[in-house]
Amino acid sequence: MKTRKLLAMMLALLVILISGCGKEAEVIIQEEPKPLTDMEITDPIELAEIWDGYLYFAITTIMNTETYNSPADIDPNDIIQYCWDQYLADNGKEALIATLEPVSEESNSLYFPMETAMDYVEKYFNTRELDLSLMQEEYYDVNKGAFTFPAYGRRILSYRDENAWGIELEQAIRHTDGSITATLAQNANGRNELVEREFICTLIPRDDGSYYISRGTWQYLDIDTVAIQGDHLDLGPLETGYKRIIGETADWVIMSTNDEERPLLALDKGTLEVVRALSADGAEYTRPGTVKDEDIILYLEGRIEIYNSELRFEEEIGLPSSLLRTEGEDEVFGRDLSPDRKNVIYSDKEGLKLYNLESGSSSLLMGTLPGRGQPPDGIRNRYFYHPRFVAGGYKVVATLAGYDYNTGFISYELETGTFQLVEEYFEGISTKNQFYDSGMLAWIEAHREGEAGEAEIPTDYGLFDVYYYDFASGQTNIIEAELAETSVDYIRWPDSVYNGKNQVAFLTFTDNMKVIHINRLNLDTWKLEEDIVNVEGANVYILGVLEDGSILFSYYRNSAENGLCLIR
Repeated sequence: MKTRKLLAMMLALLVILISGCGKEAEVIIQEEPKPLTDMEITDPIELAEIWDGYLYFAITTIMNTETYNSPADIDPNDIIQYCWDQYLADNGKEALIATLEPVSEESNSLYFPMETAMDYVEKYFNTRELDLSLMQEEYYDVNKGAFTFPAYGRRILSYRDENAWGIELEQAIRHTDGSITATLAQNANGRNELVEREFICTLIPRDDGSYYISRGTWQYLDIDTVAIQGDHLDLGPLETGYKRIIGETADWVIMSTNDEERPLLALDKGTLEVVRALSADGAEYTRPGTVKDEDIILYLEGRIEIYNSELRFEEEIGLPSSLLRTEGEDEVFGRDLSPDRKNVIYSDKEGLKLYNLESGSSSLLMGTLPGRGQPPDGIRNRYFYHPRFVAGGYKVVATLAGYDYNTGFISYELETGTFQLVEEYFEGISTKNQFYDSGMLAWIEAHREGEAGEAEIPTDYGLFDVYYYDFASGQTNIIEAELAETSVDYIRWPDSVYNGKNQVAFLTFTDNMKVIHINRLNLDTWKLEEDIVNVEGANVYILGVLEDGSILFSYYRNSAENGLCLIR
């Protein structure tokens, strides 16, 4: 009984305390936190950290993959290249040169240790599993168990700066789970205000505040923005994988393609429709080939094949192993069959060589030239790349290799053993893209008169002169093209020029690279036709110039906006 009374008293006291001496009880309800929402990141410092730390080196590597949802979807060569770029940025070129093992004395490449590489793969892709069987041999030394990459100096451009890819950080969104979705916009033609496509990349956070790359995809914007002005014939969308015209027969135009199953096509000269295709049968071609005297010459890993004007097999020429190596210390940098089919010109690390098919012997025509500067920024040697017989077969031309760009070319006269060096800094040219033996057109850095009677000096404003080098005479002709001036830091692609038999077609650029102009030069009259056709909103590729001067070109903005065109 006493216990019940005691409990009653305690309950009464508790009620008094809660009621606040007769006042109504105040019930305190703790509010629920407001739900978080996705937020756009606008802080310049944070945007710079995302761009510098994760996105910049992705542009030239993992963004080559159209869509990926895991590292397994990405080419491992791109993943390792991305990790090497990050490793190089973290440590600096000089530090790595001092600490890592060089691949060879002549090379500026270093061994990227497997364990270190996999640490970076885990850091940026959250895995240590890569299919190394897909690695290119030039980047992976199986016996060494390490990757190999050059130690180059590379400055990270700010996310606010223009770059050669026309890619900018458009937006970054932080989601409620802490992940970040970054949208990178790519403009058409590099520096162009017309956005062509967007890359959507997702970064996943870790507990330490770092991120790793999870997934990404390219998406094209459905905007009809390509404008073509000038007299041209529209041949329809790109469907055949056209690459370059390698020559003509009496009835057909012979076209190389990107199709491994059909590397060559024969097009009707009148309609340019495909009338016949060459079946590859699993063969690997080392270069597109050439057309000489109605015969089609194809270069394979172990032989040269000759087809007649109807793409029918005619003859096979076997080559010794010394002319076939495409990698390693004994790598051959190119080969070409003489018009009389008696000799093969080729080059390797020793120099420019001639192989006689009848005697089976090789002779060194000219030794490798010394380089300029010192590695890693300079080169020890300037090798001869892509040698070609020209001027009826009595001369040979070859590109002089450089570090980041070609350093010129050489013309060698076989009968006299004399040669001519053209060592100007130039762009948009390589003997690899020579299908006729008349000459080459190129852009060289312009010189302008200095002030107050000073000597001519190279301009710092990126002006270029257009010139044509005639193989037979060895003369250089400056072409007075009003539209030839363009930006020095704009990278020309090989399809910017095509040296035809009788005429040359080349591209120039205006309006801050927004408009591409197609020009034609007659090699007999030296008459220059500028701006025959211009294209805005798309990249332009010159596929070839026919003997009658007709220009076949393609334009490409995206998978929905592209086409093949002919200029008569």
